Amino acid sequence: MLYSLKRELHTDLARDILRVRELELNYFTSNIYNIGLQSAFLAGFLFTILATHNSEPLHKELYQNARSQGAAFVVIDRAYLVEEADARQVSAIILELIYLISNISGLGSTLFTVYVSLVSGILGPGLALRGPEGSMDRAVIGAAGF
Repeated sequence: MLYSLKRELHTDLARDILRVRELELNYFTSNIYNIGLQSAFLAGFLFTILATHNSEPLHKELYQNARSQGAAFVVIDRAYLVEEADARQVSAIILELIYLISNISGLGSTLFTVYVSLVSGILGPGLALRGPEGSMDRAVIGAAGF
């Protein structure tokens, strides 16, 4: 009788701990999905910026300078930047490159964040439900570390 009461207490304690872990996992999973949603919004904004970006004035000016020198196309190399271009053209080229590189790297980072949040949000609860003994703890610790 005493042994069965002890076993029942252990079972009740394990069930209560599992309920708390489930609440923690739901909380962390919703946070991960929120991070992914915010990243998706930022990725949309960055894609819009890149899609509507217009480099035409800079291209026209560089092409006109190349045509005036008899070249058929524009080659931007070190000799051009040092010898032929003025400071305004060099700064415009550098700022254009910095602008595009920062937008592209931001878009890549946000898309990677969306990917990681989706994979974590799907596989974490799946591990908790279908994993071996102790997988609920592993899933909660993994989600908390995200």
